[in-house]
Amino acid sequence: MFESLNCLFPYLANPPTPPKPPQKPQSFSFHDQTWEDPYSWMSSLNDKVAMCHMDIYMEQEEKYVKAVMIDTQRLQSKLQSDMASRLAFDASVGDHGEKPLLLLMSYYRRAKEGKQYSVLCRRLASLNEEFVSHKSPSAGFDFTSGRRIEQKLLDFNQEAERGERRMGRSYGGALRN
Repeated sequence: MFESLNCLFPYLANPPTPPKPPQKPQSFSFHDQTWEDPYSWMSSLNDKVAMCHMDIYMEQEEKYVKAVMIDTQRLQSKLQSDMASRLAFDASVGDHGEKPLLLLMSYYRRAKEGKQYSVLCRRLASLNEEFVSHKSPSAGFDFTSGRRIEQKLLDFNQEAERGERRMGRSYGGALRN
């Protein structure tokens, strides 16, 4: 049975090996429970060495996914068209044709230095690669206004302050990330 599948899907005969990120075990304890997390280094966003390893791993993972999914390009395109056709018409914005707002915008959280909570923001997806890669130092910055080109959707710090003023106490952990 599997031989016939290999005729239909030749890439299944010799599938590429998925990349494995390096393991750097670290022990954690909480409420008298101890466990080991071999991948905790991946969440160390301020560690430049860890982020370098993460970049290498992500590139390997992207190559792996492309190799495995190469024969599904037509299906992916068909599914994408079908999903886009089901979105509400009023979700499109401006003169971008029928592209829905979700595909035009990139949503993210930004931490403010010295603040307890994050800020939920969005920006044009076309600026996203420049923001992330820092290819252009001026990317995402409007020099005429002196501000970032982004829209703040929700500032959890302001919400917490409003709640403290209204209720006379903090939200506690309800708004934590």
